[in-house]
Amino acid sequence: MSHSFLTARGTALLAVSTGLIAANLYYIQPLIPTIAADLGIAVSTVQVLLTASQLGFALGILLILPLGDLIRPRTLITVLLSIEALALVTLALSTNAVVLGIVVTVVGITNLSAQVIVPAAANLAAPGSAPRVVSTVIGGLLTGILLARTVAGLIATPWGWRPVFIGAAILMVALIPVLLRVLGGAARPAAPGTRYSAILAGTVRIFRAHPELRIRSLYGALMFALFSLLWSTLALLLERSPYGYSEAVIGLFGLLGVAGALCATLLGRIRGLSAGTRTALLILVALIGAVALSAGATNLAALIVGILLVDVAVQGIHVTNQHVIYAVIAPSERGRANGVYMAGYFGGGVIGTALATLAWGVDGWAGVAVVGIAIVVIAGIVRLFDRPRTAPTSSDTAQVSTHA
Repeated sequence: MSHSFLTARGTALLAVSTGLIAANLYYIQPLIPTIAADLGIAVSTVQVLLTASQLGFALGILLILPLGDLIRPRTLITVLLSIEALALVTLALSTNAVVLGIVVTVVGITNLSAQVIVPAAANLAAPGSAPRVVSTVIGGLLTGILLARTVAGLIATPWGWRPVFIGAAILMVALIPVLLRVLGGAARPAAPGTRYSAILAGTVRIFRAHPELRIRSLYGALMFALFSLLWSTLALLLERSPYGYSEAVIGLFGLLGVAGALCATLLGRIRGLSAGTRTALLILVALIGAVALSAGATNLAALIVGILLVDVAVQGIHVTNQHVIYAVIAPSERGRANGVYMAGYFGGGVIGTALATLAWGVDGWAGVAVVGIAIVVIAGIVRLFDRPRTAPTSSDTAQVSTHA
């Protein structure tokens, strides 16, 4: 059955929506010292709770996101956003570490509605425009992740940390009618009568059948580990000497990452550069950025350059990964393939956050910088052993070459 294709206005609304949803997981990062002081708990405890939210997200992707093949996207998103809004209100009212830990986990699990939007947008795109639509939506998602820190800092400085999450809950409720309208034409990919167990089994089959999905999931995991390593410890560095910045100033550092998100969107539209070459160049950019960060403990210029380069590399590789995956995966399997990729992606984030806690405890920012360089080196080694593969040709994949 035919459906109306996604318009430019609809694509923009989906990009903004994914950004607002994804931001919910990241408002807390610049507020770690403030929340710890307000609740009377250790900073390391709040960092562990951040890991719990990412674990919840990865779990939701593996077990709940496959429902996107059985339930219409608009229905699944409505349920997830409603629960997430309630969890955000509860988070704002938290008075101890136990409640905080439970609700950040629930926020993590329900936050995957943004990942339901991405494949739905690709399936609603007009023939030949899926890469452009996906780039735009992902650019919005990444911008939301990065601006979350800025918004959180600016709100928390005059009014405290709790209004940040009240405002986020209101936004989630407001998004429901918007997404119901924009995604009205998105049908469930699976045939009627398909069982949940068959969807899960199909996810395993897709993972085993597509080497590009496996290698791109590994790139994504490594890069998001680097991203999480940086952003989960940056507030700890900036609040102390020689910087001593306030929440508002710390949050403004998120603006540096917006350049990375914009770069990711532009990279998704460049033709003539293979995915393998683009990945290698971005890994080199990440290495230069990680080295610059090692001097950032006392050098603000080096810190800014390092943040900018790492974010450009992380976001650029993420968009490249998504393009390659959508080029080799059939539309009916995109939801599950995206679930596999994002599970690996946020699994890397969990590892990065855990390594950040350990490295900071052992040697502060210097330890974090060493771990960051090591992660990029591993990504470079993976690229060296990543062999060329041939991608199928179609109107939707013409803009993406998966050759090394």
